[in-house]
Amino acid sequence: MHPVAVSRRVAALLLTFALLLTFAACGPDRTEPVSSEAPFGAESTLPPGNSSDEPPVSALPPGTSSDEPTVSALPPGDSSDEPPVSDLPSASEPEQSKPIDPLPSESLPEDAPVQEVFGRNFCYVALGDSICRGYGLDDPSTQRYSSIIGRETGCTVYNYGVDGQTGEGLLTFLREGKAEALPEADVVSVCIGANNLLHALSDLMRSLFSIDALTSQTSSTVDAGALLDAADEALATFREELPAILEQVKQANPDATILLQTVYNPYRTFTQFSLRVNGERTAFADVADLCVTRLNDILREYAKTYGCTLCDVYDAFEQTSGQLVNASLGRLNFDPHPTADGHLVIAEVIRKNLPVFN
Repeated sequence: MHPVAVSRRVAALLLTFALLLTFAACGPDRTEPVSSEAPFGAESTLPPGNSSDEPPVSALPPGTSSDEPTVSALPPGDSSDEPPVSDLPSASEPEQSKPIDPLPSESLPEDAPVQEVFGRNFCYVALGDSICRGYGLDDPSTQRYSSIIGRETGCTVYNYGVDGQTGEGLLTFLREGKAEALPEADVVSVCIGANNLLHALSDLMRSLFSIDALTSQTSSTVDAGALLDAADEALATFREELPAILEQVKQANPDATILLQTVYNPYRTFTQFSLRVNGERTAFADVADLCVTRLNDILREYAKTYGCTLCDVYDAFEQTSGQLVNASLGRLNFDPHPTADGHLVIAEVIRKNLPVFN
């Protein structure tokens, strides 16, 4: 391959690693501003204090001259038969152009959540991370699952999704009274836990998905033991955070129906790349599934303990074909957020578990 092409592929990979670091977020923590009581709300803007003067994340590897063409341009003579390298498909770009922050800030947003009034049948509060907020959708105000529920049921929706939200972040959010509409809610959905895993695994994922590992014919020699150990450590913390989160919701509103969502495996199609687990060659899709299953075991356990309704998003994704997430090993795209079709699946799971309102 042409040397310039190699450097560009390295640059593209480095940029995709930044995208991996947040399951619920690839930008600073924020919620969206309050929209007018129009049917679908307004397009979100950059949060206060997010200056356009911030330098974007460099897509060039160390030592690469900035005089070279951009990563997206093919060098003269480069074969068009090679698979394209995509850092993020156009369908999953953020609503506004902004630098990608590889590790979202843990600071809490000061602005109000999105309120969308589709009707007065009941009040629905959506809590969670960037999956809840609808990160990467072309039009979150119509495509995210909470808005789909609102449109289908004629309810009032308050979306408190925050990019990069972990269990600790949501617990703080609730303790500080940021979810102001929570006492009014008839239904509360909770989507949390994925960032606890991804924040802990980000450095290890960078090393696993190095160029050498991705192109090696002996990728199964890479040991996944450290990956699973890091996942267990992160989940031990989440096991302490989740009951505290549910206690806070119940304290704010003892009468609301709480819908607790499981987490899907965003890398279930990553079967070409394998690791070693207990001496056995294991597809990365299955390693990711081990981590997600351990997370979902905690969610299932506490849904029972606290009398929550379990919304099994994991099972729904496993049983549904199509491009439900942006991640694709063929395009070297590690963005784990749901596509518009993925949000339709989540909305259907929630809709089936809603209580009946007269």
